[in-house]
Amino acid sequence: MITTEIALHCCLRWLASGSYHEIRLLPGISRATIYVYCHRVIRAINQCPNLSYNLPNTPEKIEEASDGFKSISSHDVMEGCVGAIDGILLRTIISPKKAVEHVKSFFSGHYYAYGLNILAACDH
Repeated sequence: MITTEIALHCCLRWLASGSYHEIRLLPGISRATIYVYCHRVIRAINQCPNLSYNLPNTPEKIEEASDGFKSISSHDVMEGCVGAIDGILLRTIISPKKAVEHVKSFFSGHYYAYGLNILAACDH
């Protein structure tokens, strides 16, 4: 059993494109253990209610979100905005057909490259 801090360290290094060869040296753990704990950390982050994004669903909450963006924008240019979305294509090598059922679904016609579409949303 490794500590929460070591599991988080391994996960952050892995997400930052660190090699498992390098990551496993500090805690002295196996490649398989790195992936087990990375998935546990990611699952814990995804299940954390404090990190969930809840779209405004009442007129009052919509107005509050809009006022929040307006208050942080220059010259009130963000009037009427209730959320922001951005994304990036994380380029990857072509996945083998035995690992991914629909290889073509990872192809971006916009970038003419294979990858994972990463999207993020935020409030003010």
